[in-house]
Amino acid sequence: MERVDVMNVQATTLDACGLQCPGPIMKVYQTMEQLKDGDVLEVKATDPGFARDIQSWCKKRATRY
Repeated sequence: MERVDVMNVQATTLDACGLQCPGPIMKVYQTMEQLKDGDVLEVKATDPGFARDIQSWCKKRATRY
C-alpha cells in the first residue's frame, strides 16, 4: 500500500466502522463520486477484509491508494 503525505492536504474522512462487506466499499463509492481529482479520502473500517477489498477496488478504478 502506498503512503501519501496528507500533512498539508485536506482529507475527507469516511467512518465505515461496523459495516460488513459490501457496506464499506459502497460507502467509499458514494463518497468518491462527490470528490474531485486530487482529493484525499481517509477511510476508517473494521471489516477484516476491507484492506484487501479496497486495494482491488482502487486498482480496477485506477485510483491511487
